[in-house]
Amino acid sequence: MPRPKITTDAEMIQPVESAPVKPEHRFWDKINKTEFSIGGVLAAWDMSITCRNLGTPGGKESNLPVHTCAGTVAFTLGEQAAAWGFAYLLHKTGHHKLERLPEAYLIGSNLDGAICSTVHSDVTPKITYTEENGMSLCK
Repeated sequence: MPRPKITTDAEMIQPVESAPVKPEHRFWDKINKTEFSIGGVLAAWDMSITCRNLGTPGGKESNLPVHTCAGTVAFTLGEQAAAWGFAYLLHKTGHHKLERLPEAYLIGSNLDGAICSTVHSDVTPKITYTEENGMSLCK
């Protein structure tokens, strides 16, 4: 009769392969640099048109808490800084897909603001939107 093989604890324990760890991206990677650059250019475009509109006699802007050029520039810089800070916080807490949202929101907001300021500017020809030919992006 064959004898049973006696195994030791070391022979019974086998290494477990762990899942490959995905390397964490840096905050200032190519995508973030591109998004922040686009956001900065759109913010500058929006502020240049807004300041021009506020400098004309009777010029006004809607949806702004301040109605001076310096105030709107400071407000926009504060928005950009808050978006960058929030994106960095999301990055540090491991929410790498969500960290793109704050800057994406500002890109859309600044693009809409620049388009609305251009459309409603006293310097450029007026474009009127009616229900028949479309609807305005501006409110």
